[in-house]
Amino acid sequence: MTYFAPVITNTGMSIPSYVDIRDQLIADAQTIFGSDIYLEPNTQDYQWIATVATKLYDSFLTAQAVYNSRGPATAIGPGLDVIVGVNGIKRKAGTASTATVTLIGTPNTTITNGIVGDVNGNNWSITSPTTISSTGTVTALATCQTVGPITAGPGEINRIVTPTLGWTGVTNPAAAVTGTMTETDASLRARQAMSTAQPSQAIIEGLNGAIAAVSGVKRFVVYENYTDTTDSNGIPRHSIAVIVEGGADQDIGNAIYNRKPPGTGMLGNISVPVTDRYNSISNMLFSRPTSVDIDVTINVKQISGYTQKHDDGD
Repeated sequence: MTYFAPVITNTGMSIPSYVDIRDQLIADAQTIFGSDIYLEPNTQDYQWIATVATKLYDSFLTAQAVYNSRGPATAIGPGLDVIVGVNGIKRKAGTASTATVTLIGTPNTTITNGIVGDVNGNNWSITSPTTISSTGTVTALATCQTVGPITAGPGEINRIVTPTLGWTGVTNPAAAVTGTMTETDASLRARQAMSTAQPSQAIIEGLNGAIAAVSGVKRFVVYENYTDTTDSNGIPRHSIAVIVEGGADQDIGNAIYNRKPPGTGMLGNISVPVTDRYNSISNMLFSRPTSVDIDVTINVKQISGYTQKHDDGD
């Protein structure tokens, strides 16, 4: 391509490439000093032109990033954080994995600022202070020092990183609750689009938007049965069923209370009491998803043109 000035069209802001800028500066120099000027990469003049071209290209990139930060579809990073703030939401921070651990040792031993480790080399901070009971064991909460989806199966947290006199062992009877990464730009854009439904006229859309905005929510679905009979999902007539993964029970209950259609029944195995401004308590119902193991069979079939590697003895 040839050089062109940065321009804003109906497709957005376009800028020239570094090569286009460099080549245009070389052409300008040849116009000024003559076409016979020697401007190969091993010359000082070329090096100067390349330096100027880099600075111009960096400036154009910055201008393009600023322009793209005007809307959620093209904004990235901190720019996107500012844009979604208009909708009253913010990027979800990463969370650390947690696990219930059993500490073993001499009764009445107090462990302060204790740290344990897992088989993968990750360190976990335990509740401080923790005192071993008269039975020689105590249960404590261990929080991974690395934010993100760090996993630890049963028995994999088994090292004492900060030795304490009287503390002899540690283990986790159950798998750790996996943490989360900081919310990605793509996920934040999707949640911003969902948040615009909160003030919508369709109440179910508003309920979806309210649940999506709850901190810690990973996935969710809202089912509605507006018929006069129980539907195929087992939802009673004129009722809703909310299923949510992640987020605090109370926050989800509050979101349902604020957006649930009046007079609508609910289906769920978790009950959350919500107190309104008149001190009246209503119980909001929702459910948590359950994991289901699946088996997958993959059949590989040789087709025409298949190349098989042969051992030629080399």
